[in-house]
Amino acid sequence: MTDSGTAAASEGAAREIGYAPELYETVWSFGVRKGGSVLDVGSGEAASSPFAENGFTVQRVDASKASALPFPDERFDVAISAQTFDSVDRARTLSEMYRVLRRGGVAAVWWRQLAATDQLTALREDTFKALGVPPVAEFTSGFKEFYASPFAEQTLRVIPWRTSATLAQYVAEERSNPRVRTILGENADRYLNELQARLQERFGHGNPRLAPAYVHFLYLARKP
Repeated sequence: MTDSGTAAASEGAAREIGYAPELYETVWSFGVRKGGSVLDVGSGEAASSPFAENGFTVQRVDASKASALPFPDERFDVAISAQTFDSVDRARTLSEMYRVLRRGGVAAVWWRQLAATDQLTALREDTFKALGVPPVAEFTSGFKEFYASPFAEQTLRVIPWRTSATLAQYVAEERSNPRVRTILGENADRYLNELQARLQERFGHGNPRLAPAYVHFLYLARKP
């Protein structure tokens, strides 16, 4: 990335893009007691901050500890994980979330991806093609481990959301995508530089605002 690009990324990455307000309302309406305790498994501040801002006590743990959570049984009222389940042992992590939840506790696992019709989706795909590198697919491989888990009231909600983000925020998010590094390897930086150049060509230099359209896949369940 160029010096100007690095500066723009630093400026715009101060705030992560986050998630739809409707997603949190959906979690809370699932019977979550406001003011309860929340475990955030590998999601980061952007996912769990709305809980803290609404009176919940939040404990965050790195995704590297997801398969053996360092907490006693039945410790939390809610366990969440966002944008994480493509890089952990899904069955084991769900089992651990189940273990640390109190009876009646709620598990909420979600990820979001660009809508297929969003112009950023096409631009991203064109960048892969132009560089001759394998496309980095969104997390769409299903979630059979969720339905095989002992959780009850298993529910999937699909939540569309259009938001506002700076160009640098979007590039920073793509840069932090573990699939980009895993799949592209040494081509990752080449892809990210080209993506930023194409975004600036389309939307303007500097750090213009974009209006990406996302779709959230929210999996909810309860510990009986």
